[in-house]
Amino acid sequence: MERRVILLSLILAASALAAKDVPPGFVFSGNGVQHTGDPSVRIRIGERLTPQALRKRFARYQVQYASGEDCTACAIVSGGDGRFEVYFAKDARTVRGIRTSDERSRDSQDNAARGSLLQIVGTTSLRCDAGDETTCASPDVRGLAYIIAEDEKCPLSVERRKPTTISACTRIEGFLAGTR
Repeated sequence: MERRVILLSLILAASALAAKDVPPGFVFSGNGVQHTGDPSVRIRIGERLTPQALRKRFARYQVQYASGEDCTACAIVSGGDGRFEVYFAKDARTVRGIRTSDERSRDSQDNAARGSLLQIVGTTSLRCDAGDETTCASPDVRGLAYIIAEDEKCPLSVERRKPTTISACTRIEGFLAGTR
């Protein structure tokens, strides 16, 4: 039942964006990612996918698998409509995270990468993490985080387990569904 609700929310989000004549790209929610114009082109957090299944689902895209320092097992999906990375658990099949910094991507509330974080979330205080890259959890979409653009002119001071103050100049570089 939960999978149907997740799938339905992704389909509705993509359908709403398609109805607004949004250009082709990918929609990120806390549950996964889906193409704006084709609901079958999607990946869900927690889904188990073989390399062949991922390549078949994204047949119109280039799919490259990798492993290394940044990921135990990951795939890069790229094409004319966008680019994103898929992070797998140690079993190399269970999706644990999906990340993008592609400007054609949007979140499930129709916010684009490169937008002002303050305008998008409407609050000056968020739960943020300064790991490999700075991310701030969406206050409205559970499981979705905004990747913050690094900018010397607009520093963001993140302290562990304390709310982070968001400035008007803080911009979104991309989206992260799940974890890396």
